[in-house]
Amino acid sequence: MPFTDPLELFRAAVDAYIAGDYLGVARLADPVSLRVHKRLMLYFYGVRVQPQVLTAEDILQSSPEMPRAVAEYQASQHQQLADPAAQLERELPGVSSLDALRSLDAAQVFAASLDGRSYRRQIERLVAEGHATREAVVSAEQFHALHFPFVPLGVVEDGPHVAYVVYRQEPVEEETEASELPEAIAALPDDEQQLERELNGRGLPRLLRCRRQLDGGWLFYADYDFFSPGSVSIDPIEASDADHESGGEP
Repeated sequence: MPFTDPLELFRAAVDAYIAGDYLGVARLADPVSLRVHKRLMLYFYGVRVQPQVLTAEDILQSSPEMPRAVAEYQASQHQQLADPAAQLERELPGVSSLDALRSLDAAQVFAASLDGRSYRRQIERLVAEGHATREAVVSAEQFHALHFPFVPLGVVEDGPHVAYVVYRQEPVEEETEASELPEAIAALPDDEQQLERELNGRGLPRLLRCRRQLDGGWLFYADYDFFSPGSVSIDPIEASDADHESGGEP
């Protein structure tokens, strides 16, 4: 059944996204925009110019005090990230080659792209690179759901074929209370304190672009920034600290 209301489409996309059903999300996207998205991904990974390779000598030239072993490690990490094939596997989980990317249909490509940018995948990469513990992966799904309570604010139609769902993230109650810092705002005038409370935890509104289909229903426009979570950055937790906090044995 087609989505006659862009808000219904928005809610269905949010539910599928939070559940990690990225293929389900992709099936709610306009097929023409999905095809364009796949073509752009093929271009990005297949025909773009190779980046300049950073070597240990380049690093030591700018930081002569750095131990060579450290410089060689940093150069190795940079080369891995700069390699288009490595980027493909990193950013599109399950896609190991350009031929594999070509073999996927457009919805599968978009789903893989959403998966690669998800909180879970980003935290898994941090663990693999030694920047976080496995405890972080266990809590990734709860973290993901907690930080994506998207709230629609309304719909703006732009002609007969395009509409925008205006939405924002609902501030998490615990974080809002902790970030209000009453001591810090107590000295402000009353009207400025009220302003701080009204804006606290509310980021700038965002847009989901939707396209009307031939049957009169709506599907969203598939682009790279769809519900983009941004980059995850977490403080590493030592295993002994986690055991201590949970009451486990040292």
